[in-house]
Amino acid sequence: MLVGCRSAPDTKYQPGVGGEVRYEDRNGDRRVDREVHHYPGLADADWELRDDNFDGVYEELIIYGYAVRTQQVSIPVPLGLRAEPDGAANGSQPIRSETNSTSSAAGSRR
Repeated sequence: MLVGCRSAPDTKYQPGVGGEVRYEDRNGDRRVDREVHHYPGLADADWELRDDNFDGVYEELIIYGYAVRTQQVSIPVPLGLRAEPDGAANGSQPIRSETNSTSSAAGSRR
């Protein structure tokens, strides 16, 4: 009997699926080239897909766990996505989930 630890194939890392997703346009061409998946409250669950040569195909999967892992992939970037312009360059934060529709002005007192 063989006993060991083996990773399952990374089939859970699919574009647009899982957690809070942020799309970024890092080169200003109005096309998504970075897709970041964040799971609030879970450690070691975040991951991202990157199109570093801006050709419309994700080439790299980065998994942020106990250790950061990278994997070469070839996944077409889905069309029709709305990206945050210059997301990585200006340090912008992800767009908030629209579950709370209360305006920030509604709670202010002046």
